[in-house]
Amino acid sequence: MARYMVAVLTPWLKSVAAVSTASLHRGWGDKIEWYTMNDGLQRAAAENKHMMVIVHLMTCPACVRKKTWFSRSQAIADLSQHFVMVNVQPSEVPRYIKDLAPDGHYVPRILFMTPKGRVLRGIRTNHPEYGYVYMDEHQLVHNMKMLVPTEGN
Repeated sequence: MARYMVAVLTPWLKSVAAVSTASLHRGWGDKIEWYTMNDGLQRAAAENKHMMVIVHLMTCPACVRKKTWFSRSQAIADLSQHFVMVNVQPSEVPRYIKDLAPDGHYVPRILFMTPKGRVLRGIRTNHPEYGYVYMDEHQLVHNMKMLVPTEGN
């Protein structure tokens, strides 16, 4: 009976995982490989990659505007291959990660994390109050490039 259950459930579980992984983009770019926060943390550690974490609300007008330029940017899509990409709503941020609101709980905010899960506070915008709100693609691409290894390094 147990073998039968494994044989029946395994393909179903794989299809559910594929569907849920495919829907993780939430409008932020379907050409980008997205992860849940927990899967992202594990993958970043395993692959020694930085993470980009977007904290947003699906109904937030500012989030919707940012989502538009973000999802259309080929530069962001290309650079995303060097990162473990995560987008979460505030309720999905694990409680054990205290640092995902370094200057407040506003949305949207985009943070970069080390492969070990620490927020890189120095990779931000120059906004005096909301340092993790990116006004356009160019600011974000600039900061992404700062973390992408160059050839020979």
